[in-house]
Amino acid sequence: MRHRSLLLGCYRLSSLETWGFKISRTSTSSYSTAFRGNSADVTSYNSEADPSLNLIDHLIQRGLVKDITDRDGLLETLLSGTKTAVYCGADPTALSLHVGNLVPLLGMLHFGIRGHEMIGLIGGATVEVGDPSGRDTERVELENDVKIINETSISQQMERLLKNGIEYARSKGYCDIGQMRIVNNATWWKDMSFLEFMGVVGRHLRVQEMLKRQSVQRRITSEAGIGYNEFTYQALQAYDFFHLHKKFGCKIQFGGSDQYGNIASGVDLTSRLQFAQSLPRIQTFGVTTPLLTTATGEKLGKSAGNAVWLDPALTSPFALYQYFVRLPDADIEKYLRILTLLPLSEISAIVAKHEEDPSLRIGQHALGKEVTDIVHGLGFGEKAYVQSRILYSTPSEGIDYSADQIIDAFENDSQLKVLPATDVVNERVVKVIQRVASNRSMKSIRELVNSGGVYVGPRLTRVDDVQATVQPDWLINGRLVIIRLGKADMQIIKLE
Repeated sequence: MRHRSLLLGCYRLSSLETWGFKISRTSTSSYSTAFRGNSADVTSYNSEADPSLNLIDHLIQRGLVKDITDRDGLLETLLSGTKTAVYCGADPTALSLHVGNLVPLLGMLHFGIRGHEMIGLIGGATVEVGDPSGRDTERVELENDVKIINETSISQQMERLLKNGIEYARSKGYCDIGQMRIVNNATWWKDMSFLEFMGVVGRHLRVQEMLKRQSVQRRITSEAGIGYNEFTYQALQAYDFFHLHKKFGCKIQFGGSDQYGNIASGVDLTSRLQFAQSLPRIQTFGVTTPLLTTATGEKLGKSAGNAVWLDPALTSPFALYQYFVRLPDADIEKYLRILTLLPLSEISAIVAKHEEDPSLRIGQHALGKEVTDIVHGLGFGEKAYVQSRILYSTPSEGIDYSADQIIDAFENDSQLKVLPATDVVNERVVKVIQRVASNRSMKSIRELVNSGGVYVGPRLTRVDDVQATVQPDWLINGRLVIIRLGKADMQIIKLE
């Protein structure tokens, strides 16, 4: 009971109060608590944050495990109670990570929020070589200045993502948080010569094992073939594992399922180098996560051409939220298990409530909010939800948020404009639209009004007269005006 009393001290009321209920736009939370019932029924203790949890079986239940190099050995290591370090890496082949990268990072986060150290590795050296995993052709070589920009961006993004994940975990009741560090493998590869690599690393690699790797086999039999650089990529990644093991005591590497061969090479090389360098014989492990796919089997990622980026400059928090809101019902339970820290019992409750009326998309909104909070920080999911409700409200529903809530949700968004009150109140609607929607001509604005495509105010009153003026009772709290142009263009005007 010691663990339970410790966790109760830092755990908020379950977010079951938030999800699965009738949608209400009158509350600061995303959904009303109409389904909540007696407050005594609300769980205030998250059993999944208990340090005694069998983490491996739990991750398997969540769908976060594809393969483990030695499941029983890893389970024994974890049940011993000894804390270790876990690492997950990414080569800076693009300016940003994408949603597919979240899966192994969240796998690592599950260890980190249970007291293990998290190491995020940036492949500043390995990006020079190119990973053949999951590819039919060799990667295009990046210009040096592009690689430097990508390295900086991915490093900052991974650090921010893990910090956001830790704060998100704390909000779910996790208290035993391990340390976090970001490293770049260029810092140890830059000082190793080719001859040293061949002498220290190469002599312990077995070509017959390297040839068996799926990534190598796939390319050898292809028309394009495989270059020596890509063939030896697994050797570099393998040494990364050994280096992190030797320096930080890292015993576990997480990666996508297409990384299994590279990870297995690291486990094997670490064992061989421990013996060669007379180091303590400590077993290491590899864990791979399934590739993120839709219900139709479509892979998500930049190589698939449908990447949803984690950089807010490339995919805004609202766009990220909307991506998940648009997912089909068949994907919801799987994604809630993989991409959130919601307890499994709570996910089952959300799915059950969702199935009562799928048109409300309760599951999708829950998923969108949770993932947006993990990626961009606590509160961004709620802001995206408010944006969604405002942008897609109908005249019959109206907009029931306060001016403060709306301004907070659209802060730093291009749809939020600031104008003097004298330029808006009692001014012709078409003239106000021209001021805030500079890409529209007066002719097109008049045509939109005449066709009934302009709505103003909290009740989304239709304006069908080009001479109509903005009425004082159309203002929200006397200082905000909302104008909808067509189905998707919303202009929000804060009055000074």
